[in-house]
Amino acid sequence: MSDNPTTGPLFWFVRWVELYRAAALEGVNLPMHNRIRRFASATLLATTIAVLSLSVAAQQVPQQLQPSADEQLLLQVRTAR
Repeated sequence: MSDNPTTGPLFWFVRWVELYRAAALEGVNLPMHNRIRRFASATLLATTIAVLSLSVAAQQVPQQLQPSADEQLLLQVRTAR
């Protein structure tokens, strides 16, 4: 490490954080930040669609478990939601 505090990695990290915060406060959109936000939004949307489609598929009763047409309903049970 050098003795000059303006050339060390900590100085540049702190400087980058200061510039990033200043740009965010001024409303400047940083390109990489926007890409990460878009990627995260797309990933969240895709995950939500996958989970919802799987839950709809899980609620369908297979044909082997459905009663035949000549059977009558004796008791209907309602479940709490």
